[in-house]
Amino acid sequence: MADLALEAFLPYRLNRIAAAVSQDFRSVYGPFSVSVSLMMWAFVSRLLMLAGAHYSASRHALRLASEVSARHLSDPESDI
Repeated sequence: MADLALEAFLPYRLNRIAAAVSQDFRSVYGPFSVSVSLMMWAFVSRLLMLAGAHYSASRHALRLASEVSARHLSDPESDI
């Protein structure tokens, strides 16, 4: 059975980064470290949501453009 190299395993690396950030928040913000870390994770999650929305909208626009292009190629005399 193949050995699992933890340093190359993405969830492990993300966990280590989160632990380091959490420790730094604790030393800097003291009793407010939990609320600051919650706000930081809320910000990151919204960035991911916006990135997904942008990706989805871009795919939709490309699909529409390819449909219009295909329609124009099949009937170049038509108005689009």
